[in-house]
Amino acid sequence: MTTLLIVGASIAAVTLWARVSFNRFVSQRQLIDNSWSNVETELHRHHDLIPNLVETVRGYAEHEQATFVEVTEARLGAVKATAPAEKHQDAEHALTARLRQLMAVSEDYLTYSPANGSLICSANL
Repeated sequence: MTTLLIVGASIAAVTLWARVSFNRFVSQRQLIDNSWSNVETELHRHHDLIPNLVETVRGYAEHEQATFVEVTEARLGAVKATAPAEKHQDAEHALTARLRQLMAVSEDYLTYSPANGSLICSANL
């Protein structure tokens, strides 16, 4: 009788542990999925702001055409990047490097004022 009680309690404990562990794994997976979704949403917003900044800066510095082309190509590469994460990360690094060039151009040629849309765009990037 005692042996049967010990075996039953052990099975119940293992079953309870398995349920709790499974529920934790599911909640952690959902947390990861939600976090990645937030990252993708922020990257999408970031990518949507880039054309506005390029157009604003283009009006002031027409002779910096190569920089604009590089930024646009880097943005397209970042938007089209898919799994694996390394390709996505490389595309984002390339985009960040091109944006630094664009920011340098905008700092050289723009006078920031409250009416200037480039200030708002660059602050959001």
